[in-house]
Amino acid sequence: MCPRLWIFDSYSLFIFLGLVIAILLFEWFGHVIKVRRLDLSIIEIVALLSVAAGFAGGLLFQNIYDYLSDPNSYVWSNKMTFFGGLICALLLFATVYAVYLRKTVKATLKAMLPIVPGCLASAHACGRLGCFLAGCCYGVPTDSWIGIKFPGMEQPVIPTNLLEAIFLFLLALVLVYLAFKKKTNLTIPVYLLSYGLWRFVIEFFRGDERGSFIPGISPSQFWSILLFLSGLAVLVWMLITSRRNRNRGTYPQQR
Repeated sequence: MCPRLWIFDSYSLFIFLGLVIAILLFEWFGHVIKVRRLDLSIIEIVALLSVAAGFAGGLLFQNIYDYLSDPNSYVWSNKMTFFGGLICALLLFATVYAVYLRKTVKATLKAMLPIVPGCLASAHACGRLGCFLAGCCYGVPTDSWIGIKFPGMEQPVIPTNLLEAIFLFLLALVLVYLAFKKKTNLTIPVYLLSYGLWRFVIEFFRGDERGSFIPGISPSQFWSILLFLSGLAVLVWMLITSRRNRNRGTYPQQR
């Protein structure tokens, strides 16, 4: 639609905007619950390093999918996949946590967990707006009123990139509300369940080529199933833990 805004690449600009919004939300929440400035900075530095690993992982995973789809015609591309980036970012963060963070800022990180899904959804929403402007991650052809014709296309397509951006912004609002008003870790299963289900469904309407991984479903649908199941597991674990605490007569402290 608009691959460049002024002198900036639209996709890169909105990725940067998403990171800024995520950091501001994280900072705001840290200020509200009054965590130590040094602890917050340490976590943010590790998070930014994890984001860099995520970009590399997004590229790597997409190229693996492309290679598996057709090894004979495969060439390296700069396309990325969200789940590949998310997995690699989490792996790096988990590694640094095991080696360093759990010894230094474990309590602060635990207190900040409620806002993390809201930060992730906000940044991802901005990224999808970048996809919409760049004309990537589009849907299947359609003659319905919702169809949009991107540059270079002969037929309108479903704007799955824009639809996902709207969904993620709405999800982010819910998650931010839960974090600030309820200060509950339920934001984690809410994100995992909601986005896992949404992404599995919206994949049926995607029209761009994204390689293959598991026959019969797209690579993102495979990871969406795991994301949804992880959300169920986390939710069950949290409910069991909460009931156990009530039975013991112990309750989480209210801030």
